[in-house]
Amino acid sequence: MKNSIFNFCTLFGIGQIPKYQGSFASLFVGLLWYAFILLLKPSFILQISIVSIFILLSILSINEYMKTSAKDDPEEVVVDEACGIMIALLFMNLNTPSIDYYSSFIYFIFALLIFRVLDALKPSIIYRIQLLNTPSSILMDDVLAGILSLILTVCLRINAII
Repeated sequence: MKNSIFNFCTLFGIGQIPKYQGSFASLFVGLLWYAFILLLKPSFILQISIVSIFILLSILSINEYMKTSAKDDPEEVVVDEACGIMIALLFMNLNTPSIDYYSSFIYFIFALLIFRVLDALKPSIIYRIQLLNTPSSILMDDVLAGILSLILTVCLRINAII
């Protein structure tokens, strides 16, 4: 059981990479989510359901993992970045009658960059959430960064900037 929690929290070893674990995790999961959206064209309900289940599993896993960790926010736990980038890429396929792979890829790049900048800089409320130093705050700062990234990316698309 502990091995499966470790594997889930570190995304099967991505969190063990010496540097830029969060960026690699965001890129890996982002590419998987991007392919899922483009290839299967999931509905609004299915996307929300999958992200909600993934967040719930992440909360449970992080809480369990933190029982044995000496750190407040272990670097190897990267499942929080996975949740954030999944949120940032939600609804990428909505409002498009046909899939345009070029514009979808540009959307993906912008969402990834905005999410990573917000996650790294932790402006205002994102930083305040992280300061709580609870197992749920490990995840919630990335969820909020994902939500803000989603809002910014959708605004850029609506205004035909990307």
